[in-house]
Amino acid sequence: MGHAGTGAYCQLDSILGAGDLSQKARLAGSVVHHPAVARIIAPRDGIIVSSLAEEGKTVRAGEVIYVVNMETQTEFGGTRHETAAALKLQKATIEREIKLKSEAADIEQNFLLLSLENKEIEQQKMDDLIGKSTQQTSWLLEKVQHFKELVRQGIALETEHMSRRSEYYSAAVQLENYKREKVRLQGEIVNIKAQLAAIHSEIEVSLEILHRQTARLDQDLISIEEQRELQITSPIDGTLTGITGLAGNTIRAAQELASVVPTSGQVEVEIFATADTIGELREGQAVRLRFDAYPYQWFGQYDGIVRSISTTSVEQRLDISEKQAHQPQRHYFQVRIIPKNNAVVMAGETYPLRPGIGVQTDVFIRKRPLYEWLLLPLKAARDTAQSHSGEVV
Repeated sequence: MGHAGTGAYCQLDSILGAGDLSQKARLAGSVVHHPAVARIIAPRDGIIVSSLAEEGKTVRAGEVIYVVNMETQTEFGGTRHETAAALKLQKATIEREIKLKSEAADIEQNFLLLSLENKEIEQQKMDDLIGKSTQQTSWLLEKVQHFKELVRQGIALETEHMSRRSEYYSAAVQLENYKREKVRLQGEIVNIKAQLAAIHSEIEVSLEILHRQTARLDQDLISIEEQRELQITSPIDGTLTGITGLAGNTIRAAQELASVVPTSGQVEVEIFATADTIGELREGQAVRLRFDAYPYQWFGQYDGIVRSISTTSVEQRLDISEKQAHQPQRHYFQVRIIPKNNAVVMAGETYPLRPGIGVQTDVFIRKRPLYEWLLLPLKAARDTAQSHSGEVV
């Protein structure tokens, strides 16, 4: 009996001292590109009328990849085409109105300018007549005074004096008529100038309103054209791949048309791990990667190094089945792994790691002595018993 107990003790001691045992967790993710692959997304519904997309084509940021016609078709034709035609007709009508108003204003202004010129000529002639009449009236007044003196001296007859006075009064009346005529001409000249100024002001205001209307129509036409055809450009420098948008295709808003792999960067593996699987996962830790596109039974497993682990959890719905679609989102930590190579090799052939390829890896998350794993159930039972005893007390 003593020997049996000693043997059992030795066996237990050998088991407990056998070493450490690690727990591993299987994580899944996908190959990504860093910086990220850019997606070319359709911003609106439409039809691709022109496509410059080719698999493997190198493109620059801002380069046009697709031209999309967003015209809405009805039984009467394209709605935007009809709208554009109506706007162009309105613009043509306004432009004709501008032309007619300008021509009418020019004719009226020319007529008034001619009238003004004639009135100014008349005024000049009237000034000459007034000048001569003034001289004549002054001379006749002197004659009247002279004959008055002669009559007083008895040299001339009173009839002669009266005749001279009559001539003077006639000349004075004529002078006043000339002056009144000059005032009338001056009033007409002022009136014509006022009409010219009013016509100029009115035509400027009227034409400004019409020009604003044509400018708005031009903006509406530009907007219609922009809405009818849309240019979709590459967001970054890179290489086109995954082309699904082809010329003639009807597309929907938010539909993915192609992808652009950045010119520079590297392939990485992105994994979303739950909190219980990253407890002892560390940056710089080595992992083994298996790629869904290249079965590990044939292609083997490949080394990778953990580059980063997110410091906070993110929401990522990994279950996509209909049954689980309405379950609350779980929180995951983002793990980035750098593969040792950007390709896998089999029989001398190299196969690239493309973004989107599924990846699996086993990571060792806990390393404990073997006896701790063996005693773990006892520890759990003890904790349970202690909790129950605490409740009784």
